[in-house]
Amino acid sequence: MAKKQSGPADEHAQPYEKRPVYRVARDILREAHVHAAHMGKAYKYTMGETLRLAAQGLAESIFLAYAAPHGEEKLKLLHDIGAVTHRLLINYRIANDLQQVERRAYVEQIDRIVSMIRQVEKWAQYVQDHAEAGAGRGQSMATTGSHGEPASRAASPVRAEVPA
Repeated sequence: MAKKQSGPADEHAQPYEKRPVYRVARDILREAHVHAAHMGKAYKYTMGETLRLAAQGLAESIFLAYAAPHGEEKLKLLHDIGAVTHRLLINYRIANDLQQVERRAYVEQIDRIVSMIRQVEKWAQYVQDHAEAGAGRGQSMATTGSHGEPASRAASPVRAEVPA
């Protein structure tokens, strides 16, 4: 399997832009713009705009979750992404029912969205596992050093006796 060559745009990309989960979100957003542009006039400015805004919200949510510190805040943002992806699924299904998106494009986009859901679920599990592991080792503000030893149990420094 050949390694992807990084182009000129990749060298100036932000760190979150290199993550697979963000790349999928960007693909979903790009395709939402394309699909909305090809919708009939009666749907382009309603359903098409709904799809674009939901996809934009997904990309923004990925950025916010990436930037958030580990813990409850990141977990909340990751769970919020689930609501956005389900909103996209529902609206794409309606667009397909109304024949506003080609069947092949619909299937590809649904596959992307389902992939996104799975990636975000795994990400949330990773964050939760690491939060629990950190709490299990006693790491908190009341610890000293990198070993997670509580400050109350830390050995006092040994004082060298000065010869008389």
